[in-house]
Amino acid sequence: DLHWRARALCLAGDVLTTTNGYAAQFYPGTPSIDLATPTKLDIDQAATGVDLRLSPGPISRVRGTLTDPAGKPPDRTTLTLTVDARSGGIQTEPVRTTSSEDGTFVFNNVAPGEYVVQATGMGFPGPGANVPFANQFVAAPVTVGGGDPPPLRLTLARGGRLLGRV
Repeated sequence: DLHWRARALCLAGDVLTTTNGYAAQFYPGTPSIDLATPTKLDIDQAATGVDLRLSPGPISRVRGTLTDPAGKPPDRTTLTLTVDARSGGIQTEPVRTTSSEDGTFVFNNVAPGEYVVQATGMGFPGPGANVPFANQFVAAPVTVGGGDPPPLRLTLARGGRLLGRV
């Protein structure tokens, strides 16, 4: 079990807005995990002097609407926002959100970067299918820079079928 403590300091005068807030930070105070300093700890060892200063920085909202193949909002569906693997960055834990009853979704406090939004759901497969329900999937790249990107319009689609022999 690794034990370490990090103190986060923020100033009382920090002003938070919809475009200025606290994005994820990694030691020694970088928003990019690729620039973080790794710290190796032995069992029962504590790391001291790990201080992070939270400073408001540019953040954005990634938002949009999710529909099923018939154009209707699916039942509440979980969506994930992950760092785009093509960026070459170290993968962090994806951020999750759930679509609302009208199909809208939002990811808040997103730092600038390249991301992929994904959703998976169950639904009716459509005419001619031999199953009552089918997995449906959608993925879309999104670039977050200065300000909120345009709202995404995502439509779940039935996956393909692969046939073959191993």
